[in-house]
Amino acid sequence: MSIGIYSCHKVLDKAPTGALQQDALATKAGIDGLLVGAYSMLDGYSSGNTNNGTAYTSWETCTSNWVWGGIAADDAYKGSNTTDQPNAAPIENHSLDPSDEFLAEKYAMCYNAIQRANDVIRTIPLVTDGSLTTAAAAEDIAEARFLRGVFHLEAAKLWRNVPYVSDRITYLGNNYMVPNPGPI
Repeated sequence: MSIGIYSCHKVLDKAPTGALQQDALATKAGIDGLLVGAYSMLDGYSSGNTNNGTAYTSWETCTSNWVWGGIAADDAYKGSNTTDQPNAAPIENHSLDPSDEFLAEKYAMCYNAIQRANDVIRTIPLVTDGSLTTAAAAEDIAEARFLRGVFHLEAAKLWRNVPYVSDRITYLGNNYMVPNPGPI
């Protein structure tokens, strides 16, 4: 029994195979890749992040807000037939309810993008190989903070009082419970 417990302890202490560890990204190239990943969320399309098993598409999640601005404001007409983008019709005729997939996808995209920006900020202090200068680190942090602000604004446009998720929020333990600070 003690051999089994000892051997299980050795297996459980190993990093998962194929999982990307934050230490592996602690280089200038890793930071650049993380930053590109955060920028890539601006178009709203992401095959890497999914909401309930489907990839986000730019119709409902992009920062140009064709659905939430154009269709909702009657500046654009959804058109086509009833089976094409059926979740846009309630937005167009202002009969939207909380079960609409477009709402869930926009919310998930905003907070996944915020997480990507926060990952950049969290990883920069781990770069110790000399590949990242102080000036480059400051610039990367500024870009990540800007992107985080953009995505918080995107969420606030639709939901107004949204939780502010900074780089100090982690999803380990119970630190993921982020309060809503009230009106912004």
